[in-house]
Amino acid sequence: MTSRRARLATLGLGLATALALGVTGPAAAEQQRFAVVEPTVIPDENNPGCEDVQNGFVGEIDVAPQDDTDIPVTSEDGTLTGTLDVDFSDDLLTLENFNFDGELVAGAVIVKGGNAGNLYDYRPLGGIAEDDDLIAPTNEGGQQPQISHVTFCFLPADGS
Repeated sequence: MTSRRARLATLGLGLATALALGVTGPAAAEQQRFAVVEPTVIPDENNPGCEDVQNGFVGEIDVAPQDDTDIPVTSEDGTLTGTLDVDFSDDLLTLENFNFDGELVAGAVIVKGGNAGNLYDYRPLGGIAEDDDLIAPTNEGGQQPQISHVTFCFLPADGS
């Protein structure tokens, strides 16, 4: 038979554990970041670009993981301009952040790695100036490939 003192000690340990999990669980979850939209996997047949996604883009640019700040961007007709900053993780598994400044925003972003790409489609939002934590799709073996390049498809920042 278990003594009252032993039962109380066990109950106290259980409560302390539950409180600790309750305090650290949400705090850890709040630190996790995710892209604004869920990606759609697209096959890497002929290296898909904005023309494969279609729907009213005014320009595009391919960015390699070595590029990172103040990349000039211009619409195809030359009337809209801006800059794009990108920040890749050191292991090249994540596009940690992109940020447009100027007259253009991302209408879609294709993150390529391995034999496929993830399409992040921001058109339902009217385009987006920045997002975090974009990745290429996992390969058949379940591994996360390094990012080979990223294609940004532009929309006018004013929604026109």
